[in-house]
Amino acid sequence: MIATLAAVVMFAPPRLAFTVAFTTITAGIAGVGVLIEASRRRLTRLWAQSTVPRDYSPQKDTGIDRKVQVLKDRLWAGFSVTALGQLENLTRDAQVNATTRSHAHQAIAEWHRAADESEQDRNRTYLSALSAPRRARERSGDEVLRVIRERTAQVRHFDVVLVSNFSLPGGTTGSNIHEITAQSRAGLRTGLLHHPIFDWDVARPVNPKVLRLVDNDLVSFIRPGERIKCDLLIVRAPKLGEQLMDDMPRIEAERSIVILNQTPMREYTPQGGVHPAWDIRLCRDNFSSWLGEHQWYPIGPRVRSALTQHHSGEMDGIPLADEDWVNIIDSGAWSRRERRECDGRVVIGRHARDSEGKWPDTPELLQAVYPAGQGWQTHVLGGASIPKRMLGRLPDNWVVHPFDTVDVREFLHSLDVYVYFTAPGFMEAFGRAPLEAIAAGVPTILPAEFKPVFGDAAIYAEPFGVRDEIELLLQDRHLYQDQVEQGLRVVGQRFDYGAHLRRIAALGVKVPDLG
Repeated sequence: MIATLAAVVMFAPPRLAFTVAFTTITAGIAGVGVLIEASRRRLTRLWAQSTVPRDYSPQKDTGIDRKVQVLKDRLWAGFSVTALGQLENLTRDAQVNATTRSHAHQAIAEWHRAADESEQDRNRTYLSALSAPRRARERSGDEVLRVIRERTAQVRHFDVVLVSNFSLPGGTTGSNIHEITAQSRAGLRTGLLHHPIFDWDVARPVNPKVLRLVDNDLVSFIRPGERIKCDLLIVRAPKLGEQLMDDMPRIEAERSIVILNQTPMREYTPQGGVHPAWDIRLCRDNFSSWLGEHQWYPIGPRVRSALTQHHSGEMDGIPLADEDWVNIIDSGAWSRRERRECDGRVVIGRHARDSEGKWPDTPELLQAVYPAGQGWQTHVLGGASIPKRMLGRLPDNWVVHPFDTVDVREFLHSLDVYVYFTAPGFMEAFGRAPLEAIAAGVPTILPAEFKPVFGDAAIYAEPFGVRDEIELLLQDRHLYQDQVEQGLRVVGQRFDYGAHLRRIAALGVKVPDLG
């Protein structure tokens, strides 16, 4: 039975699998029983340490009130105390219609029913343990309980624990995947704690690209209620700190850091920032309460600059690291052997999320950075609804692929030049998309604000100078090749897997065979 429960703990889906806790059976053999009359508060505490049956999950009801569905999703995504309280408030609110109150009651009942089932599982396990081999049965009751606790409340050790929202589709997931892969190749064990963002869709499943890395050996998910020790705990995505999960594992980390992969404001003007992304002071207080002593690492110079220029007052007392935690990439796997074969076309490309700010914000700028002409084509991976709305229709020389429909590496290898410009004022925290293009061996043209990030790896131009830069590259094959080699050299020095292993080693991770 214990082996069966251990298998559930290790392999059940991370959203529902909770480590079995034996705290309810340590009072002695005679006092064990199902907690039928437990109060809500007691039951909530138990749930945070329970194991939901593997075949159990909350049912989506297309007819349920939207407010209740959001709270129901949060209930099952780690925010149980917060969501239960809000659901109970709904059931008591006379201003809420009867149907909504009924749905809230059903959501609470569903949760408690699952908790009762888990409590019964714990008691069955305990009774099974009493039927252990004779040597165990002959020991005192306290000794039997001690053995059970030792077997089931083991502390798992990881070299690195990575805490992030693993359901995201874009650059955050890409960054996580590369760091996990680099650590696995070095033989390091990585624990993953999926932490949804409270204000977003917490029901979104973990990205399949992340799931493919999980082997339950070098890479494992961590469950609420587990006891974990690690050399380094990394939190990527500061916004999750605005509302930490109620159902957390117990993690003892030798060192903890928070990666700031987003500026506190989405845009900055000479007058200051606009459109808040995350709250510095709230995150500071919550992270300090959870992690204790820790450091914040900007993901690049642009995030650091935003913090020091626009948020210096809010940053008082926050330990900001001296170096940036830049993104990494497997340079050897991305680079192409030779440039695209000449066929009379000039193929310009870009890939990114199709969202406001990720594109130039006027038709004139857009057409300047992605010029038209005889034989000139612009290939886009990620969708182009913003340009279509801006221009009324997409240019005839554009070829557009929806997000994630073409392998990014394959797409980049089909280009002559990569061009990436965003709206003025939009603060790109790092620029994973340009990094991938440079690593693929494609000459990359960027606005000057990216120079502190990529240095000599890219070409920098004003929007109306992009066409001239492309023509210079295509007219001089030596200039073209020199730019490719310079880009690959910078990537190898600053953004390769080896650079990542060196920085985590400097933070106390024991990296084997670090040359």
